[in-house]
Amino acid sequence: MKNKAIFCLTFFLLTFNLISFGQNSDQELKELRKTISLENIKELETEIEFPVGGIVVTTTSRNEVKGIFQYNEERWKPEISFRKDEEKGYLEISADRKGDWDEYDDSDENVWAVSLPERVVHNLEIEMGAGKSKINLEGCKIKKFEYEMAAGEANINLRNTSVEDLEIDAAVGEATVDLSGTRNNDLDASITGALGEITIKLPDDIGVKLDIQGLLGEVDAPGFSKRRRTYTNDLYGKTEHTLYIDLTGGLGEINIETEE
Repeated sequence: MKNKAIFCLTFFLLTFNLISFGQNSDQELKELRKTISLENIKELETEIEFPVGGIVVTTTSRNEVKGIFQYNEERWKPEISFRKDEEKGYLEISADRKGDWDEYDDSDENVWAVSLPERVVHNLEIEMGAGKSKINLEGCKIKKFEYEMAAGEANINLRNTSVEDLEIDAAVGEATVDLSGTRNNDLDASITGALGEITIKLPDDIGVKLDIQGLLGEVDAPGFSKRRRTYTNDLYGKTEHTLYIDLTGGLGEINIETEE
C-alpha cells in the first residue's frame, strides 16, 4: 500500500510539473489515463509520436506502462495501441492525426506523462514536433533509443543505462544529453543539431571519441585532444568499453562536459 501511495504521488508531481509547460486556457481540460500490464513481457518496443506541448517520460519499478494525458482540444487526444508476441511487447502512442499539429497556439494545452518499467529491455523511439521534453531513463535497460525533435527544448537523462545504439536529431532548439555514470558496453551514438545548443555529459572513466562534422559554431570540449574534426579524451583506446559519438551541427554550439 505504501509503494502504491509513493507511486501515485510521484506521478502526480510529474504531471503537475508537466502542466507548467502549457499556457493558461479558458477551455475545459480533458484527461485520459491508461495503464497497460506487462506481465511476462521481457522486451518492449515503444514508439511515441508527440505533436506539440510538453512531455515527460520516466521509469517505474512496477511491471506496467502508465500514462496520464491532458489536453484541451480533442485533436490532441492520443491514440494508444499495444500488442504482444510471446515475451515481446509493442506499444504505440500518437496524437490524433486528424488534427493539424502546426495549429497549436497560446490557447492550447497538451501535456503527456508516460512511465515505463525499468526492468524490461527497451527499444524506444520518440518523435515530437515542438515543445519541451523531459526524458529521465536513468538506470533503465535500453538497447536502442531514437529521439527526434523539430523545435524546442529537450532534457534527456540516460545516465547509468545500457544503451548501445543512440540517435538524436534536434533540429532547432536546445538539447542536453546525459551519458554519464557506469557503463558496461560500447555506445554508438549519432547526435544532430541544425540550429541551437547541444550539451553532452560524459563519464570520466571510459574512452571517448567524438567526430564532429558540419558545425559553423563553437565546440567546448575541455580535456579532449583535437585532431582535425576528431576529439578524444586521455582514456581513448585504453578502456574495455568506448563511447563513439558522431556529432553533426549547423549553426550553434556543442558543449562537452565530463563528470568529476
